[in-house]
Amino acid sequence: ILQNGSDYMPHKRGVMAQDLLEVVERYAPILLAENTGADSHQRTRRVANQANSFGWAAVHFCPFLTERGEKLLEHGIDLLELAVKITPKETVPTSFSSYANNLALGYRARASETDPVNRKQLLERAAELMRQVAEVDERLSRSDERTDREVGATAYIDYFNIGLMCHDLARATYDATWISEKPKDSARWYREAVDAFVTSRRLAEAQDRPDNAGTASNNLALVYCGLCEHFLLERSWAGGDIQRAFYDWITTFSGGQVSTEDFLNKCAEGALSEAT
Repeated sequence: ILQNGSDYMPHKRGVMAQDLLEVVERYAPILLAENTGADSHQRTRRVANQANSFGWAAVHFCPFLTERGEKLLEHGIDLLELAVKITPKETVPTSFSSYANNLALGYRARASETDPVNRKQLLERAAELMRQVAEVDERLSRSDERTDREVGATAYIDYFNIGLMCHDLARATYDATWISEKPKDSARWYREAVDAFVTSRRLAEAQDRPDNAGTASNNLALVYCGLCEHFLLERSWAGGDIQRAFYDWITTFSGGQVSTEDFLNKCAEGALSEAT
């Protein structure tokens, strides 16, 4: 409700965020201290739902606080961690899918505001959470229960978020300092980002969601543009050719030997064809 209201009254977002912070600071300690033992299933479900609602609202509204936005985000992540902890994917997969997705987005928001040293760890946590969500949703899509299948049908969102987080990781782990040394982790993250956006687009098309498919394609184009930029800069810095370290980086992304011309052409063609 708060999020919808802020869309209609964007000029009130700062006030709404401040009010939310006051509410969260009052009630978050109570929720975190709740007894959620196995003998109180109803209480556990209630606490998890409230923790998720407050937690996601905090993640959504933290950018609108000029001061103490980081504190609101911290409360949001703590509450979402609680919601995920008490809703195991093995027993309550539909709730886990929603809560873990929100927690992953919370970690991505924190990563965007933190220093490079800690950014990688936060993004890896976010990506791992989203992989678990995608796994759960794929299982739900094969369920006999209609409500489970409806949750599973949103897997295109899961893979889109995985793509965003892997793209963040790819850029965070790429090091342009030395042309003679290239961390291959960034190439692997670029590869996973491409695969995730391709999967998101395919699943969105299968669900007749052209808007989501187009968004996935546009982000895929951004990944390819980044790869083209890396190639051109590395070749320029190397005096017209590329160093062995960057070629090894390319083969890591490509999954095997590939000509540099083919690599650049495929990335450029991908950027042009995916942009919508």
